[in-house]
Amino acid sequence: MTLRQSLTALTTAAIVVGFMSMVNLNAQTAGGGGTSIAVVSITDVFDALAERDAIQAEIVRMIDETKKWQQDKANEIKMIQNDLELLDRNSPGYNETVEKWERMALALQIEMKFRESQIERQKALKLEALYRKILTGIESVAQAEGYDLVLAKDRTPSLRGLNQQQIAFTIDQRKNLYSNADLNITERVKQKLNNDYKNNPAAGNG
Repeated sequence: MTLRQSLTALTTAAIVVGFMSMVNLNAQTAGGGGTSIAVVSITDVFDALAERDAIQAEIVRMIDETKKWQQDKANEIKMIQNDLELLDRNSPGYNETVEKWERMALALQIEMKFRESQIERQKALKLEALYRKILTGIESVAQAEGYDLVLAKDRTPSLRGLNQQQIAFTIDQRKNLYSNADLNITERVKQKLNNDYKNNPAAGNG
């Protein structure tokens, strides 16, 4: 699952909560004061973030380093395997070399699984931190502009090539059916988050 797909999944609960708040809007308005609403496309915000690009670059670097380490270890194991082919099976050092080769091969498998799990963990932690920053950015812009409620703005999905069941599911998942363009604060959220990161990139390393 990509960073973008993971972030989209994280927003599902927020979309549902926002939709239920929309259902209760008339009752709130009737009580006096009214409710000022804005919408944000979290997917668009995520795609435009400079910090997202930095995170992806960092993950790629970690993957490349792990691949290089794996290749170096595989070369070492291959050298021992080559030595085995030259040794007489009845020689004193043959069994010892076989044991060394087996231990190194097993250790490589275990270490690779550990390193891969560490990369996935780092991806998850960085994604969660970025998601929280997006929510904080949305809150900041909404408060500055006087909005009481922010709903997720869906991208219009393509239904081409889908069967009836898939179309029904896609339609059912869409919560925000329409919003006036004037309510969309996506661009301001993107600008704020990118400016914050530009002014303090070190904060993105947490």
